[in-house]
Amino acid sequence: MIQFFKNILQFSFFAIVIYIALVILWGNLFEKQPYKKNLSYKTANYGHQYSRMQEIKAAKDIDLLFLGSSHTYRGFDTRIFRKAGFNAYNMGSSSQSHIQTELLLKRYLKQLNPKLIIYEVFPGLFTVDGIESSLNLMGNDFSDFETVKAALKLKHLKVLNTLIYGLYADFIGKNEGLVEDPQKNEDTYIAGGYVQRYLKFYQPTTHETATWELKKEQLTAFENSLKIIKNQDISYILVQAPVTQAYYNSYTNNAEFDSLMATYGRYINFNEISTLTDTLHFSDEHHLNQNGVEVFNQDMLKKLEEY
Repeated sequence: MIQFFKNILQFSFFAIVIYIALVILWGNLFEKQPYKKNLSYKTANYGHQYSRMQEIKAAKDIDLLFLGSSHTYRGFDTRIFRKAGFNAYNMGSSSQSHIQTELLLKRYLKQLNPKLIIYEVFPGLFTVDGIESSLNLMGNDFSDFETVKAALKLKHLKVLNTLIYGLYADFIGKNEGLVEDPQKNEDTYIAGGYVQRYLKFYQPTTHETATWELKKEQLTAFENSLKIIKNQDISYILVQAPVTQAYYNSYTNNAEFDSLMATYGRYINFNEISTLTDTLHFSDEHHLNQNGVEVFNQDMLKKLEEY
């Protein structure tokens, strides 16, 4: 019986080694995504995440830190806040769920040491699995023990394979010397983590009635993120950035979400106080265009004055 278990352990060890080797080989042989549907290691891709993570390594002792998804890195223009006298950094990322926010705070909060955090809490980020954002960070920042822990929580094959390849890529220095073009298609990267999109205007569409169904694991990660912030004795404001009124009004439990967020600290829902117009200030149903960003950011600055 003992020999049987020894054989199982030996087989398992070699199987794991072979699997890791095959993942790395597969990642190196095939660059095109159709050939590696369960491996998604992409560097310097959509959203300028690589540039943001490279720049953040030199940032410290800032005034304002912005956290959240694309509503954050496309919604808070660091130039506007610098002009108002704030040394600001935008640490948003595409579809950044609270699982990834927690990871980034553990990795960078002590270094950045902000005086105030603006934490954008779009309800939709409490409803996602976090896979997209996890893959995005693995391809555009280094992987460490916290990355492994976050990946294991997701229990997804593509995340596991990308983690394996990401650790390998870090080990061999695959991305050393890489410089991302600040101008990509409609997007321009701005120092401080903001991405400005080419000016375009939202075309109205209809939306089916829906409700926000929050995932327990995202709510737990959100609470963990707030604990990390509080443990460093940093003030924060929870903010829901504006989306189009047509999209916002299609959800029936916005008031319940507002009530929940208010229990965690100071909370501002700009959808309830905004004077923005769907067809003038948005590029799509979720995101402000530059005209909208400038109005929204001035409104945010007024709130900061009150704060």
